Amino acid sequence: MKTFIILMVGVASLAVAFVFWLHMTPKELIFADFTRVKADAVALMARAEKEDPSELPIILRQKELPESLRSLPIMYVEVQKDHVRLVEFRCPDYTEGEKIWKDGVAIPADENHPTSYPNVTHFFVDTSGPDSFQKKETQPNQALVPPPASVTPAADASVTPAADAPVAPAAAAAHLSSEDIRR
Repeated sequence: MKTFIILMVGVASLAVAFVFWLHMTPKELIFADFTRVKADAVALMARAEKEDPSELPIILRQKELPESLRSLPIMYVEVQKDHVRLVEFRCPDYTEGEKIWKDGVAIPADENHPTSYPNVTHFFVDTSGPDSFQKKETQPNQALVPPPASVTPAADASVTPAADAPVAPAAAAAHLSSEDIRR
């Protein structure tokens, strides 16, 4: 019986390690027609060239994308002047996807996680650390940017509701029993 338990713990540990490895291995988008995807990305970057730098990045949802990008399994796209970020997955802890870089642009050394496509790199932004005020690339030697004042506890404490804001009456939930609340 003791051997069986040790064996089961070992198998469970291997399964957890495999799932973790599978999850952490960078995945790559498969483009059905890369030339069309690249042309559409270049067109989006040309649009960003015309924008005021304070308006960047341009964030586009699925329904706002060209057809070649709309067919990809991505959540949204961030357009900059020199690259387009295809965000595949985003949660509070990290963001993951691919960046399509403009031809002729020198890809920064900390961004060089190549894929099988030319001028396309994989990115993984980790925001799970205790010192992660905002997104930080998982590359070493990058300075963190402190959070804006609007997200600090002191700033939140100073916000008071408007005098004419609707307020629920104190007895609004008084008629609910503890059994109703548990449902």
